[in-house]
Amino acid sequence: MKVTTNVFKQTGSVSKGEISANTFNLVIGACLTWGFGLSAILAKTFANVDFGIMGIIIYFVCVFVGITMATKSDNPAISFLGFNFIVVPMGVMIGPFVASFHPQLVYQAILLTAGTTVTMMMIGTVFPVFARSIGGVLFVALIGLVIGHIVCMFMGIAPIWMAYLGAAIFSLKIAHDWRKAQDVPRTVDNAVDVSVELFLDIINLFLSLLRILGSRN
Repeated sequence: MKVTTNVFKQTGSVSKGEISANTFNLVIGACLTWGFGLSAILAKTFANVDFGIMGIIIYFVCVFVGITMATKSDNPAISFLGFNFIVVPMGVMIGPFVASFHPQLVYQAILLTAGTTVTMMMIGTVFPVFARSIGGVLFVALIGLVIGHIVCMFMGIAPIWMAYLGAAIFSLKIAHDWRKAQDVPRTVDNAVDVSVELFLDIINLFLSLLRILGSRN
């Protein structure tokens, strides 16, 4: 389920409808809370459903539509609708995968993901130059990871080292994207757009960590 996007197109310090830094981050937090809560409910609801290849195709179409809506619109309501076009199919599709692990491992993965996310956001805040500078490297690494997953999928294998690589990439990407989020104009629409990127970072980190924990048991 490795899908990413780049919503950080706008830069600068002044923008129509700009809000305070605290409100901006509060909107991001609210969107992420909604996204993860809805994903959890859907994952549990569809834990025993196998959608097959058609489900995967529909998933990618919905995510593409959601990303397009969020990144192309300046209306926060439309961007939030696009956000949900990503959250809903993601929650549905990861249900069977998450259900294949012991609940204790899922709980551990959630805690590790939360701890890693907070840590990387702090790094992005304290070390802004570093967080900004790793964008190019992460972009290349992410393309390699996606290609690797596609090749492994056709070969019918799932090497655990790819989960470790994914965890490393998405951890650093959280720091990078959080730093960039603080550099865009602080509007409600941009806050929603930022949430799209961070949601994908964090959910992919969670799935990678879950695989790693599962391989150890």
